[in-house]
This record gives sequence, C-alpha cells and structure tokens, in this order.
Amino acid sequence: MNHLADVMEGEMLVMARADVARGRAMAGDPEASGAELRRAVRYLAQAVEDAALVADLRGERLPGAAGVEA
Repeated sequence: MNHLADVMEGEMLVMARADVARGRAMAGDPEASGAELRRAVRYLAQAVEDAALVADLRGERLPGAAGVEA
C-alpha cells in the first residue's frame, strides 16, 4: 500500500513541477492574456495544494506521527 501511495504522490509532484514550469514561462511572456494568466494561477494553486497534500500524507506515514504506530 505504501508503494502505491509513493507512486501516486510522485506523479502528483511531477505534474506540479510541470505546472510551475508552465506558469513561470507564462509569467515571462509579455503576450500572455489575462485569461491565460488566470488559468496559470489556477494550475499553480492546484500544484501547491497537491504538494501540501503529499507532505501531509507522507508525514502521516512517518513513525511517531500522530495516529501512526512505529
């Protein structure tokens, strides 16, 4: 079960990093429209949310974490 969680979390982080790269590229594009920038912000917000979720889930699996037996 932990392996499956690690794989899923890894995929979430890969997608988040891709969103960050696209957001940075768009932020540096003077031709980017307001709608494109808003879409980038939504993707970046999701990337941050996913990264926080991964951190929470991994923390829950650490020995000694609240509710986790060592």
